[in-house]
This record gives sequence, structure tokens and C-alpha cells, in this order.
Amino acid sequence: MENTTSPGEIEFNSMVAVLKRLDRITNTLNFKRQQRDMQGVLDCIIDYFKEIYPDINKETRKELWNDIEKIKTKILFKENTGWALKRLDRIDLELRDLAKEAGYLTKTAKDLGKTVVEN
Repeated sequence: MENTTSPGEIEFNSMVAVLKRLDRITNTLNFKRQQRDMQGVLDCIIDYFKEIYPDINKETRKELWNDIEKIKTKILFKENTGWALKRLDRIDLELRDLAKEAGYLTKTAKDLGKTVVEN
């Protein structure tokens, strides 16, 4: 049986799957943040980190993971929750910047005439 899928198609499909996962994680993270569910936010931050992990330089990876570990402890023992929430927000923004630098976040420009028809 011959494989008819080209390497370019596989790479494209893989990237689409990653983008969908990042979108789902981002939406959940935003919802959990609004609910002030710190454990939920932390779980989403960890998922986001894992998705873009290969494209983060080793030094930044280590620094971010150390911060995540500190926050885990604070949340586990319910210590200084204000600090933990601020730190989670900072890590969230940093991960989004890193994802953008790595090409995971793209801008979509739509023609307003087509947008009306699509909805």
C-alpha cells in the first residue's frame, strides 16, 4: 500500500492540531481566570507550556518551569494567593509572547463582506 500523504501535508495537519489545542487551552484559561480558579489556571498554563515547549529556548524553559513549580506549592498550601494569581497572569502573557515568536499565533484578516455571509 502506497502512502499518498506528503510530508508537507502531515506537517500542516499537525500544526492545525496544535493550533486547535492552543485555542482550546486559551479559552479554558480565560474562563478559569474569570472564575478565579487558580488550580484551573495553573493546569492550563502547564498545558500551554507543554504545547510550545519545543520552541522555547532552554534557559527560558527552565526559568518558566521553576516559576510554575513555585506557584504549584503556593496553590497547594493556599499561601499568598494574590501573589500566585499575579504570577500566573505574568506567565500566561509570557507564554503567549513566546508562542507568537514561534509562529503559533497568527492574525486573521477577514473581508467584512464575506464575514456577514459566513455568519
